[in-house]
Amino acid sequence: MKMQLALFRFPKSLRACFCSLEKITKGMHNMTLSEFVKKYLGKATDYDSFAGVQCVDLAKLYIEKVIGANPESIGNAHAYYDFFDKTYLKKYFKIIRYEKGVKPERGDLVVWGLNYNGTSKYGHIAIATGKANSKTLKTWDQNYGIKAMHEVEHSYTGISGFLRPINRSNVSNPPFVAEGVYKLTNVRGIYNGWGASTKRKKVKDVTEDAKKHCACTKNNAEAFLLAETNVSIKETKTLPSGNLWARIPSGYICIWEGDKNKLFIK
Repeated sequence: MKMQLALFRFPKSLRACFCSLEKITKGMHNMTLSEFVKKYLGKATDYDSFAGVQCVDLAKLYIEKVIGANPESIGNAHAYYDFFDKTYLKKYFKIIRYEKGVKPERGDLVVWGLNYNGTSKYGHIAIATGKANSKTLKTWDQNYGIKAMHEVEHSYTGISGFLRPINRSNVSNPPFVAEGVYKLTNVRGIYNGWGASTKRKKVKDVTEDAKKHCACTKNNAEAFLLAETNVSIKETKTLPSGNLWARIPSGYICIWEGDKNKLFIK
């Protein structure tokens, strides 16, 4: 006796739900830039299985894995800057035109224009490492000299501009700060929650010990802790700004600024 197996097919409505779920899951924030570099450095990725390994494949991979968006095909590398306003990119990045003295920040997408090297019909795109001075910048590139992702030092010749992630929580590289007691190296404002948008606390609303170390001790003055004040850090969090904040008994303070790579505790 032969048994006939029937293949079960989900209704179209359910299949649509699964497809939508897949798209949502694919776009979730699941990696920091440091984790991304550790995993993909030295590897060549053909993200869209079209035209082999290209520089835009690395940009798409980065946009999915670190930025948390579903990358769309928008053309050659130069289009990421030239057609920025017509694409999904404006939801996740802000565009910065290159001018002399303007340097990329870690996690920026650096875009070179058409004919940037005298012959290119496509432009070029890479990820900024955060190492830059007035003459050169370093990026992680793919299909530049070799196929695999690797670090390259460039001049600024031919650069159109930078695409800077709006949410920088996954691209900044804050130091690890364990729970414990530290000394402030600079004056720090005390806030009501995670981030400057929560507004500073008044002196009357902080602990008695904190009041003794405030720049101004009047009750209705905004609370600023003086440098050399000991603070007990209970928890830390990297915010969308890319800055590292800490929760202390009196509230919340910024302890590291990503764009300056400056730590305010020791």
